[in-house]
Amino acid sequence: MSRAEVVADILSCTRCESVIPVPFRGPAPARFAIIGEAPGRVENEVGEPFRGPAGHLLDEALVAAGFDLEQLCWVNPVCCWPERIKTPQPEHFTACKPHLLAQLKLINPTYLLLVGNSALYAAGVSTKITATRGKVWQAGDRYYSATWHPAAVLRDPDKKDQFCSDVQAFREVTKGEMT
Repeated sequence: MSRAEVVADILSCTRCESVIPVPFRGPAPARFAIIGEAPGRVENEVGEPFRGPAGHLLDEALVAAGFDLEQLCWVNPVCCWPERIKTPQPEHFTACKPHLLAQLKLINPTYLLLVGNSALYAAGVSTKITATRGKVWQAGDRYYSATWHPAAVLRDPDKKDQFCSDVQAFREVTKGEMT
């Protein structure tokens, strides 16, 4: 599917009771992808992932680590903001799985930063972020790393040093890949 077809499929989705879907943002293909959770209120209004306060914090950490934001792609495994609940439930991930797979096929990233437990769940990782954060692993031809979701860091600023360190560790793995 082309980018336009993937985006149109997401925007016309009626698989769940959630509000307006939000497709990925960034280049496609892209060597680097950030995998999150679901759009928040700001993202739902703007129509792009990671545009609210958590996204701004993530952007700051990525730039501080040496990433060029123009080369990154942001994806949520759940494309709709689950308005009436705090965290997406398994049925939301199931409903959006075809969208996630289509986006990842189009983007075809080599390096993926998973932010938060929902991103781990969507990637099929059975451990929690507390056991996985800061680690890098390879599955097939892709490299994965995980850290706190930036919204969790905003709620608990004591996690910020770990968060920034994890993003820096992810950057170290990708050295030489960014033009």
